[in-house]
Order: sequence, then C-alpha cells, then structure tokens
Amino acid sequence: MAAAAGMRAGDRLRAIDGRPIDTADDARRVSKVLDSARAVIAFERDGGTIEVEVEVSRWPAEALPGAGPTEYGHVTIDGARLRTLTTPGAADASPGVVVLQGIARASVDFALAPDAPLARLVAGLAEAGFATLRIEKWGVGDSEGRAEDADLARELAAIEDALDVFAARPDVGPVFGFGHSLGGMELPLLARPLAGAVVYGTSPWRWSECMAASARRQLRLRGLEGEALERAAAADPARRHGVTAAFLAQLEARDLRAAWRAFEAPVLALHGEHDWVVSREETEELAALAPRGEARALPGIDHALGAHADRAASLADYGRGALDDRPRAHAVAWIRAILRGEGR
Repeated sequence: MAAAAGMRAGDRLRAIDGRPIDTADDARRVSKVLDSARAVIAFERDGGTIEVEVEVSRWPAEALPGAGPTEYGHVTIDGARLRTLTTPGAADASPGVVVLQGIARASVDFALAPDAPLARLVAGLAEAGFATLRIEKWGVGDSEGRAEDADLARELAAIEDALDVFAARPDVGPVFGFGHSLGGMELPLLARPLAGAVVYGTSPWRWSECMAASARRQLRLRGLEGEALERAAAADPARRHGVTAAFLAQLEARDLRAAWRAFEAPVLALHGEHDWVVSREETEELAALAPRGEARALPGIDHALGAHADRAASLADYGRGALDDRPRAHAVAWIRAILRGEGR
C-alpha cells in the first residue's frame, strides 16, 4: 500500500484509515483488520502530511513449505489479544512442539520470510508430522499491547494460555518445547509441564552473568586482551536487545539454575561450535543441572543457526551462514526416541 500511495525513501507512515502507525508491526496489525477495499494512507514528507486513498493490500497468510496453511488464533492477556500460530499435526495425537524464539522482538509470522531460520525449523518439524505452536510477543506482529508494557510475566502467561489451547487439540499428543536462546530460558519457568525440552544456544546463568561473559568472550575473539579488554568491557552498556527494562529485571530475578534442577522432563541442550553468544560450558552446565539432561555439540553452527567453514567466517558473517538443518534433525530424532521410551 505504501508504494501505491507514492511514498518515497525518507517518508514516514503515520496512519492507515485513521489508525495511528508508529512501527512496522502497527502497519501489519492494521492491514489485517481493515474491512474495506480501499483505505487512506497518511504519511509525512518534508514536514507536511500527505493523504492518499489506495486499494487495500492484505497481509498474506503464512503457508510454510511442508506445513500447509497456518492456523491463526489468539490468547488474551490483560485485555490484549496476542497472536498464536499453529501448524496442525499429521494425525490424531501427533507430538506437539511449542517453538519459542530468542530475544529479538521480531514477528514469528513468516508469511513473507519462509526461509528465515526459525521458519525453516518450524517447517521441518511439520514435515516430520509434528504439530507446532508459536506465540507473538506483546505488541509484535498483529498482537495488541504497547511495546513499552511488555514484560516476562505477560509473556509467560501468554505461552501458558496458548499451550492449554494447543494441548487440547485432537491432533496434538505429548507437547515438547523448543527454545532458541532466550526462548530456552523461558521453558523451565513455565508453570505448565512439558513432555520434554530442546534448547539451542541457551544459558542457565542469570541474565547479567550470561551477558557479561558473552561480551568478554566476543571481545577476546576480536583480539582484545588485558587493559584494552577491560576498557571495552567497562564501556559496553547494559544491552537490552529491544526488550524492556521490566522484562530483563524480572528475568534477572529468576534463578534459572534452580528452575532447571526442578525440571523433571527430559532435556536436550544443543550448542553450536561457532556460538559466541552462549558458551559450550553453559550448555553443558544446563544439561547437568536438569535431572534428565543431555548435551550435544554441533560443529560449524553459530548462535543464529547458520553454518560457517571456520571461526574466521563465523565472526565475519554472523547471522549470514548457510542455514543448517541439524538442530531440527536432532530435535526430531530425540523427541521420537523419548516417545519410544529410549534415552533419558
């Protein structure tokens, strides 16, 4: 719709059909609820406001390769509707997997990004016959709520409510969790029991402890040592990575080591060789804390699920490595083994 309205680089979208737009997520949310064929686009240019009526372009529905049409639903937390996305199971009582993303406040509706790492992981789980569930974060995608009000308590409540609905489906049997990075930190904090958990690039340490170690590790990999490293580490501000201070304060207050000790279901902790965000030591500690934990190292993969030929390539091209299927393959094989009564 922006192109049809004649918007140019530097213009700022302000409203669609009178609904205020501040972020790309606002635009996505509004485009999904418009009930007319045409809408008025209002945008700023050179200090003035331009309004143009255009034909409405709907946000497409997601259909990941091998997964079929995604089912859109929602849960309501504190009066705000949060989007849920479900791919159905291949048969009655198929294994179910709730997939929790990392810290980025990015949409998990992959209608326009079917090749994103997490999209390919979900599609791979669906191809294996599993049902899958994702939950949009507070104020992200077409979820409601103000982004500045997002916190860990609301996020966990949304996941738990969505899991209740998901687990009640006739095509969903035992429900497992797959958590990437921060998503793995959330899995042991859920009040609802899971049949098992697979985590990738996840630390059992407190947030501040994990981030301090991560910053120093990455500075060393870039050649800093001694006083130079200490100066750089001291100058590195507390990073929030797009989440609210309230979210991180609540996460910091949770004892993740204790949560993993109390996690009774089997756990598979995966670590990529080129994951410089979370260390192999953290992954192995997480597996050791869980009563039924197992750690596996995957050669060549970075924190963003991309494969690299060597350390130098992983540092130069973080997040741009070739998508690697091994985390999904390990998760599928491990879940099937657990269901057969094998493994831990």
